[in-house]
Amino acid sequence: MTVTVRLAEFDEIEAIIEIGRRGHAASENARYEFDEGRTKLLLATLIAGKRTCVFVAAEGDKIVGLLLGQEDSYAYCKMRYATDIALYAEAPGAGRKLLKKFEEWAFEERKVDQLIMGVSYGGKSAKSASSLYSKLGFEPVGGIYTKQRKSL
Repeated sequence: MTVTVRLAEFDEIEAIIEIGRRGHAASENARYEFDEGRTKLLLATLIAGKRTCVFVAAEGDKIVGLLLGQEDSYAYCKMRYATDIALYAEAPGAGRKLLKKFEEWAFEERKVDQLIMGVSYGGKSAKSASSLYSKLGFEPVGGIYTKQRKSL
């Protein structure tokens, strides 16, 4: 079946939450409890936002990927950029299609100057994301470093 990508609608929030829950379980942050209420609020805010987007990848009626994004600007210059909040895909080709749609939204609709994608998890998924970003013309800049608070 063919994967199609489109903007999400409010009535799809429950289905998006389910794929988001699976993405969270596979992430480095799985040790933290998934908060459905916060996620519903986030999705509703992003779907309604003028400078935000929620794209879903679907095979028929089944959502097989998501990309949450936003437009922003740097405080120290007039350059505007778009960045992802989350990208997760379960079907082959869904990640690439989501990223291409986000790129269209960012450069053609929002007219931003730069597109920034993050890789904030490790393992096989990070290698796949890094490979995809490179194939689509992204260049690595900087890195993400984390430190966990010690338990009391």
